[in-house]
Amino acid sequence: MTTRQMLILAATGAVLAAAYAVRFAWVEDSALGFACAADMTPACAVRQAFILGFHWKVFGVAAVALGAVALMLRTPVAAGLALAASALALVFYNTDLGSLGAVLGLIALARCPARSAQAG
Repeated sequence: MTTRQMLILAATGAVLAAAYAVRFAWVEDSALGFACAADMTPACAVRQAFILGFHWKVFGVAAVALGAVALMLRTPVAAGLALAASALALVFYNTDLGSLGAVLGLIALARCPARSAQAG
């Protein structure tokens, strides 16, 4: 495993941890839910967008789409984006499509060509 691949996996872990923090502190907080029901602030609108996003499986579809793109492009950045989107999908209840996106992202990361030595 290359250093680049390890950094991408570490960044995916950071996205996973941040997504869990957002989910438990912001989306699933019942007191915040009642407050947002009483007064729709911009933060509540973003919270509602997250809720609609996982209800309509937006995170999972994005993970699969980015995973497919990563397989075609074979770049570490594309694979990292696919894995980050998969982490969001898995945390926000889109486990079926999120797991498929994670597999596609991991395959794409494994297939990324190694950096060639610079000529000269």
